[in-house]
Amino acid sequence: LKFPFLSDPRNWPMVCGRPKVAGVGMQAVHEACVSPFLAVQKAGPFLDHGYFNHSCCAQVQRDFPQPSTLRLRALQDIEVGQEISDSYSFPLVPLHVRRLGHESLGFQCACERCTAEDQLPRTMHVWNELSWGTVMRLLATIARARSQSGGKTQALTSDPTLRQVIDQLRGLLGQTERRLEASVEGRQLALCLASWAPCMAALGDLQGLVRDADAYDSMGTAARWSMPVLP
Repeated sequence: LKFPFLSDPRNWPMVCGRPKVAGVGMQAVHEACVSPFLAVQKAGPFLDHGYFNHSCCAQVQRDFPQPSTLRLRALQDIEVGQEISDSYSFPLVPLHVRRLGHESLGFQCACERCTAEDQLPRTMHVWNELSWGTVMRLLATIARARSQSGGKTQALTSDPTLRQVIDQLRGLLGQTERRLEASVEGRQLALCLASWAPCMAALGDLQGLVRDADAYDSMGTAARWSMPVLP
């Protein structure tokens, strides 16, 4: 399989979180059954999985080794008697984006991460929404350029638009990190930065195309930012 471009948001769910079993964690395999939730989301709950509550800091990662089998792997140690949660949607996006998905499914999330982001100053909420829209427009610009290049890397890398997008992404993500650091700290800061991990990975992807020396650092930052949600 060809590794998906991280600069295309449609590929983000394909590469988020490498499934693994924690040292004293859990592993479960459940047979598929028809569920109304499957009409909303193909990766929706199967029989026992339907009893799992949602969290934007889920304890399990799901995959489908066979079309009829849902497998859950622990992302962290889970104690006996501890509630197990899963994320009903792609988790590495800001609060306002996640809430749209939650509302479409008829619930409001009050997990640790949603609470942490909800407590950000109003100015930070405005910044997040505007910045997220800008990032999506920048990545859409790259998607169009990639399509026009016919998939030829040399044609894409010679396009001055690519360099401009890289510079804008770098500046925007840097400002977002500094604004968050000025607003919150510790665990709350880590949970808020996780929402921007795919955008940082997208920056690293584009920097790699032009052989930018910062590409490796961007990928490392993306991995570090995602750790509180997808260890």
